[in-house]
Amino acid sequence: MYKWRDHKLGKYTLVSRIGSGGMASVFKAIEDDTEQEVAVKVLPPWLDEEENFQPRFEREAAILMRLHHPHIVPILNFGMEEGIYYIVMPLMEIGTLRERIRKGPLKPEEGAHIIRQIAEALQYAHDAGMVHRDVKPANILMDIEGNAWLSDFGTAHVGDATVSLTGSNVIGTPQYMAPEQARGEAVSDKTDVYALGIVLYQM
Repeated sequence: MYKWRDHKLGKYTLVSRIGSGGMASVFKAIEDDTEQEVAVKVLPPWLDEEENFQPRFEREAAILMRLHHPHIVPILNFGMEEGIYYIVMPLMEIGTLRERIRKGPLKPEEGAHIIRQIAEALQYAHDAGMVHRDVKPANILMDIEGNAWLSDFGTAHVGDATVSLTGSNVIGTPQYMAPEQARGEAVSDKTDVYALGIVLYQM
C-alpha cells in the first residue's frame, strides 16, 4: 500500500488525500519552491511494471500539457519518483458536477451554462485531434462562480494514439460510453457528444 503521508514526489510534499478512484488517488500538496497548494494525482505503483510505460507516460503527459482552454483543468507538471508516477494540477477544492447533481435538479439556465462551457472545451480538444472518452459529471469541476472545468484527460484518444495515463485498459466509464466505445471500436468526436448528452439528461 502506498504510504503517502508527508511523502515527497519531486518538489511536491503530499499533505492530505482529497479524492480517489479505481486507478488513481488525488492529494493536496505543497510545492517546495513557491509554497503553492496544488493537486497531485498519484498513479498506482504497478503501472511501472507495464512494458514501456515510462516513455509512454512522458510522451502523453507532454501532449496533455499543451491543452490551454478556459474550461479545461490544465496539467502543470508531471514526473516519476521511486517508481511512482504523478501529475500536477491546480488545486480546485470546489466540488464536481456530480456532487451538484446529487443536491437536486439544476435550473435550466444553470444547466445550459455548464453544458455550453464543457461543449466549448470539447470542441477545443476535438479541433486538436483529441477525444476525451470519459466525459461524466465526476470529471467536471465547478468553481465558486458556477463555471465548469473539464478534467481528467487521462484516457483521451489523440489521432492514432491513445493517451492512457492510468493504464492501457482504462477506456472510460461504462454508463457514459457510446456504443462504439463499449464495443471497443474506433472513437470520434461523436463519442464525447454522446457522453455529454447523458450528462445533460442527468442534470
